[in-house]
Amino acid sequence: YAAISKYMYQRIRDFLKPKRLALIYNPVRDQFFQLGEERINSLKKPSRISLLYVGRLIRPKGVHKLVQWFPTVVKEFGDAELHIVGDGPLLSYLYYMIHKNNLNQKVFIHGYTNNDHLMMLFRNSNIFITASYWEGFCLPVAEAAASAMPSVVREVYALRDHVDLGYAVGFKDDSPEAFVKAIGKVIDKYEKMSQRAYLISRKLFYPSKVANRVIKILETLS
Repeated sequence: YAAISKYMYQRIRDFLKPKRLALIYNPVRDQFFQLGEERINSLKKPSRISLLYVGRLIRPKGVHKLVQWFPTVVKEFGDAELHIVGDGPLLSYLYYMIHKNNLNQKVFIHGYTNNDHLMMLFRNSNIFITASYWEGFCLPVAEAAASAMPSVVREVYALRDHVDLGYAVGFKDDSPEAFVKAIGKVIDKYEKMSQRAYLISRKLFYPSKVANRVIKILETLS
């Protein structure tokens, strides 16, 4: 058996009790590491907050909370914006909330987008966010780490892995105040978290290193 996060490792170990179990994180595409190298070389604390969410637009992902809480983010940090990438059944509801809260110039929904546009959004954003209620790993957080971008995550299930690795700040209370406080913590130690994100992800998520771990495991089975 192989697990893609410490959380999944513990679940498989406790419930299936396999004789052999390995922790192998999902690999992240090289483009994100190239972006991370660029960011590290010109690293500085952001003067304007640009938040990024990538994922399905469904309630279990908590994306509606990000829009619901954003007026508090603007009140606290002033000139801030939120970019949402993805599609799903909450799309119309998110547009409604954006209009209702007069966030048309603050919150932008990009839908499904091509790779060039996605990389541009990763390049122009400075904090990745997710309020997801459950994740087995959450690849976009790892992609953000590879691009030297810290994250704010709901501290549940496998999202705790990213907090424990030191490049994400977690929030536990389902409230705008807890969310804003987590963003503030990221800003306070932005440079340190960005550097750690890039270094840790090169060790754990770089494609060739993941492949080498898989090969070593397969060799033990032969």
